[in-house]
Amino acid sequence: MSPAQGIPGASLWTVARQTFVQCLRTKVAAVFAVLLIASLALLPSLMEGDGTMAGRIRTFLDYSTTAVSVLLSLVVVLLSVGLISGDIAGKHVFILCTKPLSRWQYVIGRWLGVALLAGALQAGAYAAIYLTAGYLRGRTDLAVGPEDARAVETEIFASRTRTQAPAPDVDAVVRQRIEQKKQQGNWDGAVQSYVDNYGLTWPDAIEKLIEDMRRSAAAKAQSAAPGGSLVWNFTGLASAGQQAYGGPGMVVEVDTGSGVVVVRTPPAMVHKLVIFGPVWVDGAVGRVVGLWQDGFRAAFPLEAIKAHFADAEPGSDVKVAAQPTLQLSYKLTPAGPGEDRNRLGAWKFENPSNGFVYDIPPQEVRVSQQATVILPAAAVDESGRMMVRYFNYSAGSVTMLNSEMSVLYGVGGFEMNFIKSGMLVLMGLMFLAALGTCAGAAMSFSVGCLLCFVLLWIGTALRFLTEAITYGAGPGEKGLIPAMYSVAGAMLAVMKIILPDLASTLSTDFLVEGTQITWDYFGETALLTVGLRAAVLLALGCLLFHRRELAQAQV
Repeated sequence: MSPAQGIPGASLWTVARQTFVQCLRTKVAAVFAVLLIASLALLPSLMEGDGTMAGRIRTFLDYSTTAVSVLLSLVVVLLSVGLISGDIAGKHVFILCTKPLSRWQYVIGRWLGVALLAGALQAGAYAAIYLTAGYLRGRTDLAVGPEDARAVETEIFASRTRTQAPAPDVDAVVRQRIEQKKQQGNWDGAVQSYVDNYGLTWPDAIEKLIEDMRRSAAAKAQSAAPGGSLVWNFTGLASAGQQAYGGPGMVVEVDTGSGVVVVRTPPAMVHKLVIFGPVWVDGAVGRVVGLWQDGFRAAFPLEAIKAHFADAEPGSDVKVAAQPTLQLSYKLTPAGPGEDRNRLGAWKFENPSNGFVYDIPPQEVRVSQQATVILPAAAVDESGRMMVRYFNYSAGSVTMLNSEMSVLYGVGGFEMNFIKSGMLVLMGLMFLAALGTCAGAAMSFSVGCLLCFVLLWIGTALRFLTEAITYGAGPGEKGLIPAMYSVAGAMLAVMKIILPDLASTLSTDFLVEGTQITWDYFGETALLTVGLRAAVLLALGCLLFHRRELAQAQV
């Protein structure tokens, strides 16, 4: 016996290491490497996005990480299914099983070797993606103005969290309407009409009537007539306005009459500023009124001009500071004619503690698509509260659903989020390796690959299939159609237990949107995808391989 044979897990590691080397020498791994190198070399020049530097980097991150996920998924399935089924078909398994090696160690070792290969290939691919994205980030010539460069730093190379707009409080309105109907003697008649029209019992009719009243009140609370406004009170923004960025600056011009100071500062500092947002120059607080690549123009109160800049000469060194920015994401839906046209609207963001107000004057607002507004974090108070108001200056009514409005703000760095995103993809690949190993232990190569690819498609399309089945059959459908949807729903429920949501696990949305991958989500995904589902598949694969008759004894 060799010394290694007495070490627990030594045989398992030997199989994994041999599997890793064997897979590395296959044509499948070589083809993946060639395709990866070619795609990463071509994508930066082909993917221009919307013409901005931020759009170019977003498009590159999206397409490159998606390409890695797709290619690696195919590689993992082909290798994991082919290893065990190939050993059985080629009679190599007879040699392995005659050694002091348990069948479960052989199966787990094969899976571990494929997972190690996937991790190594992914690590190399993600390193190339990170370096290429960093190169594009440094191409200041690609930036379309300071706002574009600011978006790169604060919306892509960042880790942001999202706080949803509070749901409209309609309980008081509904109670008032119910009392009003009861006082007018219309309540019983309204309930009876629901009983007659929908065939409901009296309690169910009351419940549906109240729910319809809530829905109507919520729609009205989220709509603004011409000349009207909408108000939201955000809470729990994690005191986003407390951190400040600083940098050097140089006074270019001081206009003591208008209170405007022109300052030159590095582009990295300019990218932290926002038009009409606050800026600190040697302790004096002003408002930014102009930005360019390496400087800004700010308006200060005349008292601040006298106290801080009265003796300032052109070329004087100053210290510049700015707070982080936040991003309001919303969707404006117009009502009435001209639905395809942009609408005229204005924004007001107010800090409820100190009264700081950030106004965006009336301007055209995009309709029927997700849009954003950049605002300074000074609008958030120390307890994380902020009041947002939208003024409708268009000729028609508009609607902003609270479910489509949120505030995003930075809570961490890009690098850790990038690593977490890669680990999520690796977890999905480990599950696919377990699925392929289980299929290879029980089936031939062709049948196992077919099964894995079908399940891979289902796991990627779980969300779409859920929506299609949920809303597919209308209430008036009769015959076999409702029964078919019921059977499909039951089958989908089973698939949700067996398969993870690979659209989320293999997703790249976190990087493209610059949103934080929380440790809670990361841990839950690891537990369910690898610790539970992959472990069950591996246990099933070990059982099937243990009970499988590899050869027949001939007398």
